Amino acid sequence: MKKIIMLLCAAFLLMGCTKSQKAVEYQVAKNYFFVNNSPRSMSLKMTTELEFGKYFGMAAFMGKDGQPTEIDFKKQFVIAKVLPETDTLTHITPLSLTEEGKTLRLKCKITRGKKQSYTMQPFVLLIVDRKYIDKEVTE
Repeated sequence: MKKIIMLLCAAFLLMGCTKSQKAVEYQVAKNYFFVNNSPRSMSLKMTTELEFGKYFGMAAFMGKDGQPTEIDFKKQFVIAKVLPETDTLTHITPLSLTEEGKTLRLKCKITRGKKQSYTMQPFVLLIVDRKYIDKEVTE
């Protein structure tokens, strides 16, 4: 019985020492394109429309869901994950965005497919509530 109590105490102690992770809600932005002549070393976090416009443009098209996702930079900011150009079909799927102290940790799944006859710039854009703007973004 004493061993069980000791094990339970040790488990609770370990759980209390680990960093608390809190899921952060986000929305994936659709219908944007990465500006080809943008600098390679870009920040993952964009907090103004002007900064965002340096790296991304709107890619609207006709039909249902053809408009780019609206971003209100007074209430939101954007986290971008951009990969190098490639001729391989590549998708980035966000798995989670968590708050860990003073940090937002982004986890993504990268899926690669067949070679293509053209190059692409794989990226994903996450729209996040501005209350997290002071957090550092890491992967």
